This record gives sequence, C-alpha cells and structure tokens, in this order.
Amino acid sequence: MTCGCRLIECKDDNSVIPIAVLFPAEGTEHGHCFGPYEIEVAKDAVPLGQDLPLIVVSHGNSSTPGCLGIWQSTWQSLGSQ
Repeated sequence: MTCGCRLIECKDDNSVIPIAVLFPAEGTEHGHCFGPYEIEVAKDAVPLGQDLPLIVVSHGNSSTPGCLGIWQSTWQSLGSQ
C-alpha cells in the first residue's frame, strides 16, 4: 500500500494556501518536495477504497510541513483496515 497525494490551493483575496491531500492509494511512491521537505508519496494516484473518512491535520504556524512524513504511515495503515 502506498500514500497517495494530491496538491491543491486555497485562495483568498490576499494569499494562496498550499494544501497536500494524503490518502491510501495504489501506485508507486517517489520523493516529492513540499517547500524544503521531501516525503515519499504517489502523486496524483488513484485512491484505494471508496467513501474514505476525512482526517484534517494542520501543522499550524509553529510547526513545519515536515510533519507530513509522520502522517504518511497513518494514511497507509487506514487503507489496510
């Protein structure tokens, strides 16, 4: 099982917020950079399963996108249940 990823943006009048959507998927993981951080994901992969639960994680202002690597195993394990 792999960790799929789709990148989207949330725009308002003053800024653009990048969002990485991670999910259990089928595909081959490759290293992709999110700012200065790299995680292994299957970018634009097909989600594994249907009607998957939504879990929203924000690293906030005092953390880093590097914590996405920690969550990667969570998405992989959710797909195996």
